[in-house]
Amino acid sequence: MYKITFIIKNIIYKYIIWIILLAYCGSSSNENLEVDKVATTTSTTTVIQSELNIEFELPYKHYFQEVDNCNNFLGSKHEIKCFDKTEIIKVFQLDSPILNLTKSRDRLFAISKIGIVYELDLENNLTESIFDIQGKVYLESIESGLLSFYLNPYNDEFLVSYVNKNNELIFELFYFENEIKNIITSEVLLIVPIFSNSHYGGGITWSAKYQTYLVSIGDGVEANFESRLNHKPLDNSEYYGKILAISGNQDLNNLNNLILSKENNVYLGNIIASGLRNPWQFFEFEDFLIIADTGFTQNEELNVYKYSDTTPNFGWPVFEATKRSEDLDNIQNYMLDAEIFYWEDNQKEDGLSFVEKNSIRPVFYYNHHPCYSESNENCDGKADIYRAAIIGGDIIYNVNSIYNFDIFFADYISQELFSLNLITNELNIFPIPGISTITSIKINIGENDEIIASTYDGSIYIIKLPSLK
Repeated sequence: MYKITFIIKNIIYKYIIWIILLAYCGSSSNENLEVDKVATTTSTTTVIQSELNIEFELPYKHYFQEVDNCNNFLGSKHEIKCFDKTEIIKVFQLDSPILNLTKSRDRLFAISKIGIVYELDLENNLTESIFDIQGKVYLESIESGLLSFYLNPYNDEFLVSYVNKNNELIFELFYFENEIKNIITSEVLLIVPIFSNSHYGGGITWSAKYQTYLVSIGDGVEANFESRLNHKPLDNSEYYGKILAISGNQDLNNLNNLILSKENNVYLGNIIASGLRNPWQFFEFEDFLIIADTGFTQNEELNVYKYSDTTPNFGWPVFEATKRSEDLDNIQNYMLDAEIFYWEDNQKEDGLSFVEKNSIRPVFYYNHHPCYSESNENCDGKADIYRAAIIGGDIIYNVNSIYNFDIFFADYISQELFSLNLITNELNIFPIPGISTITSIKINIGENDEIIASTYDGSIYIIKLPSLK
């Protein structure tokens, strides 16, 4: 794992984060964490988890841990294990950035920014172009292009998301006959105008619970101070900052029972989750919705929500991980740019107060600057590395694997792979030197303990996990 100095980080990585990484830039948690500095004597360090409660953190008061053979950790409190042995195999080098990987029907697909979907045959090192809309997508932004592709598990159709020439996020459903290449017709299911060149979202998965597609939409604004005031991710009459259920049948109504909007009974009926910043990578596992939501000034977060009768709200922009906006930016008399209310039985409650009391906070988060500060100061410029943005995500579900129920994700730039166990909340850190600008993480189909990673430079890797845990 490479280390960067204070000067290099500020000159290079800050430039990268604000100029190049706007695409991958979280939300809120239920831990009141104390700052502990833990002395580490081996490469495996154990931390006792604190009891969970609903109090908020003080500014910059995260849990810090020194970890041998891995970068130090600053964030939520977990038992942490560090591994220093991962085998990395480069499989493909494609000609354009790969923005996403998806799996369906035991087939693996790579989504190229320029508008091509490749089917990957890892065993034989083969790629095949199966879908091409080059010339139809907007390419001027780092984050724009063809964003995602998902093959329906049952029917001859697939859903794609892309940014068109008008800088609109498009979800278009294509119908085919027998083979994916044999497209019969298509229909646009959703058009979302984006008012910046970042935070499109655009993730797609298939929901076993709802038997339809789930799609993600970012907050659609630049990563600046004003984004902290944007009411749209909380407003359930708006698409932004949401995960939605959509279908070619368009018969998905009243899935959402949380009315948080400007007017009573004015809300979208297909909201699965709200209060998100840029939930680019997410997936469903059993009755869990697992969302990697990218952060703003400090924290990246992983949200794990067990489906219930209530639509979850993850708190952005009121929260970034466990921190209220005014704690971060010293905003006095904090208010959103539009007034929204929580409605129940024709009675309204202030929406901002409702979010503060009822938002779901992440099971895991990490800070951009992993350093220790006795005075709880911002660690900007004081850490050896910079963690940039969380990239999801997949889960190993195999009783024969030592990583069974481990949720895998990575950081966009820090050359690290992480896993968080769904049951125990144990965190593993796997250094992956030489791999940066990671755009997607998937479990290799049919193989135990192998991770597939794509990168913005067009590379696709197999990462073989250590055999001993």
